[in-house]
Amino acid sequence: MFEEKVGELDALSPSGSVRKRRDAEEADDYASKTLLLAGKIKHARVKAGLTQQKLGERCGMQQSYISSIERGRVHLSVEALDRLARALGMDLHIDFI
Repeated sequence: MFEEKVGELDALSPSGSVRKRRDAEEADDYASKTLLLAGKIKHARVKAGLTQQKLGERCGMQQSYISSIERGRVHLSVEALDRLARALGMDLHIDFI
């Protein structure tokens, strides 16, 4: 009960609103990056001449999961990204810029 009240007061404080705005900006940035990655995966698949079904067969994923990936609905692990890259004849490189 006490923690709930503290949370309510914190949310009403100026720093609480700043934190909420920052959290919203970070969520927007994450969503943007997720959609960018999804688009790159779809582009690579189409360029390779593969259907979602064929890509799924190559990397051991269901076609529906590939579809979800390409729509940015899935949070991918590094392992899943690597499997996709290999199935597309590519290497996975991660850079922190």
